[in-house]
Amino acid sequence: MAQESASIVQTCKICGADATGSFCSACGHELARPKLSWIKKLPLIGERVGFISTLAGVFRHPVKEPIRLSTTPAYRGHAGLLLSALAVWGTFVYFIGLGTGQPIQNASQTGGLSEPSQALFFIELALTGMLAWALFRALAPKPVRIDPHAKLWIVLAAFYLVAHVLIVAGASAAMLIAQESLPGEEAALQAWVPVLSVWIFWAVRTAMLLHYAVAFGRLWSMPAWQAALILIVAWALAIYPAWWLQYGLGYCYGVLAGGIQEMTTGGTAAGGQH
Repeated sequence: MAQESASIVQTCKICGADATGSFCSACGHELARPKLSWIKKLPLIGERVGFISTLAGVFRHPVKEPIRLSTTPAYRGHAGLLLSALAVWGTFVYFIGLGTGQPIQNASQTGGLSEPSQALFFIELALTGMLAWALFRALAPKPVRIDPHAKLWIVLAAFYLVAHVLIVAGASAAMLIAQESLPGEEAALQAWVPVLSVWIFWAVRTAMLLHYAVAFGRLWSMPAWQAALILIVAWALAIYPAWWLQYGLGYCYGVLAGGIQEMTTGGTAAGGQH
């Protein structure tokens, strides 16, 4: 049945060329959508199952699966994948904040997250992705459109957001078990928390760089070490613009928050100004 449907000649509605299969060989337009399993068609549940199955596929095949998703025109779930990963990240940070009584500020605190209350990491990630595409475009032997590059960047970013949360949750659970098993060593174990948090932070960042280098080297037909150098240069170029964007966002947030407080309280905005 699949072979019969694949052999049917169709006319592409975009370019008018004759094509067979799911995509037009001339322009890449999608001719037929892949069928979803019944569980993925369920409202609400289907999206969660798709989110988990996509990340599980990346875990099983760290390079092959992200490349497949990024180069498949039919796959358009990368934006939803990233939003779901951000929801997992934000929920985890929120509950960590409830547990500690205050938001986590840096990687030296319990959890090992790098300033999740600020947008610097995400701004850097977005700017680095755009700069990396420009550098790859200029230096790679074969050109690649921005669409598969952006999809690959987003899929890997979503994967590492969730992986970071799982690693931190696992390390926190292991610490709690150790404290219960060694009741007289609570102080010594607590002293290891900042060190462990920093190790987790840098381990995730290092694994992320290596993973990105291999995947983008495969996408752009370049050696992984060259892709790693390009990613490092792109990140270095993104640092200062990201800082300025973060400062601008913080300033706008402060002005907006002060204006809302003044309107709701009927007095002067926060900050002691009169």
